[in-house]
Order: sequence, then structure tokens, then C-alpha cells
Amino acid sequence: MNKKRIVSLLLAVGFLGLTCSTALAAYEVQKYSFKGYVKEKTTLKPLAGAKVKIYKNGKLKDSDKASKSGAYKFKKLKKGTYKIKASLTGYRNPSDVKKSTVSKTVKVKSGAKKNLYMVAL
Repeated sequence: MNKKRIVSLLLAVGFLGLTCSTALAAYEVQKYSFKGYVKEKTTLKPLAGAKVKIYKNGKLKDSDKASKSGAYKFKKLKKGTYKIKASLTGYRNPSDVKKSTVSKTVKVKSGAKKNLYMVAL
């Protein structure tokens, strides 16, 4: 085999490998953001400082503290179903007086968001 042919073959194999690994890396890093607000249910007042946690299959994936505007955000999540929970001292679940947290099952995908509502004790 002559040297030109060997070099051409090596370049073709290298290019093919680079193309496949780039496509695989792009697929693996497909991550999504999920955001929303924590608010008081009747007044819609933002609940700054509320602790918001996100779980996948019962395992804590991330947590955030609601901003002054009540906003929270999670980044770098894989597409799928998660459970989010929010809590804040002095507030409770609006539909169950015994629960100090509010939780919702959510679907993480492009553009996903969910507001959480609590009521004062």
C-alpha cells in the first residue's frame, strides 16, 4: 500500500470518529431548565426565601431559594418527570393543614415552568 493511500485512509477514519463522538457528546449534554415562582395563594405575594427542592425517583437532585420576586430555577436537568417541593416558615400547604410543604409532580422539558402556592399559618 502506498503512503498516500494510508494517509487518506487514516484521515477518513479520524474524521468519522470525530463526527460520531461530537454527535454523541451533543446528545449526552441535552439538558433543560425548570423554573417558576413561589407565591401566597390568596394575595399572590411572592414568598422570598422559600426553600424549593427538586427530586427524581425520590432522590434530591438540586435545591434553590426563592428570590425576592419568589422566583426559583433549576438548570442542567435531564428531560423527565420530577417532584418539586417548597417550604417556608410560617406557611403551609393550602389543601392540607397538616403539611408544611407543598409538592407537585412536573415534567421537565423545553420551556417547562410551575408556580407553587402556599398559605400563611
